[in-house]
Amino acid sequence: MVFDSNGGSVVATQTVNDGSTVAKPADPTNGSHVLISWFNGDTQYDFAAKVTSDLVLKAKWTTTVESKVRYDSSWELTVNDKVTKVIGYVVLDCINKTFENYNVVNGGADLKYTGTYSETGSSITFTISSRGLSTEYSISGNTWTYSSDPSMFGFGNKSVTTTTVTKTVLETVEQ
Repeated sequence: MVFDSNGGSVVATQTVNDGSTVAKPADPTNGSHVLISWFNGDTQYDFAAKVTSDLVLKAKWTTTVESKVRYDSSWELTVNDKVTKVIGYVVLDCINKTFENYNVVNGGADLKYTGTYSETGSSITFTISSRGLSTEYSISGNTWTYSSDPSMFGFGNKSVTTTTVTKTVLETVEQ
């Protein structure tokens, strides 16, 4: 029995006696693809079936993409000797390119902002606006950078801050 992984990692050939069954191999890997199953032509192979001839089984794959992700971060702003702790997170709908951004300032209520975002390579950019002021966020890898007018939060001069971010995949879809 020959296993053609169809672009995936190598799967060893198995020798099977006529009338016996073949052991289903461990699933090969293929980047972000997910194995659907092993096929004999267009028919999904039944590993409980008795082998009566030489076969070549071919792997069929699907691609799984992130459909919803969350990025979490926290930072402190110091303006005019006042320290403000901000906990922020954004949930991205990767299919519709929309976001929901939440900021909790000094342990207060969530400030929620929504809109669309853009992607350039591996960078994500979105802007939130409040009281005629705006903050631009950029997430790239494990870095969250924002440039804002702190008076948006009730104090001081414009600042640019970079902090680390944690990414959590909330949902995936197959394509």
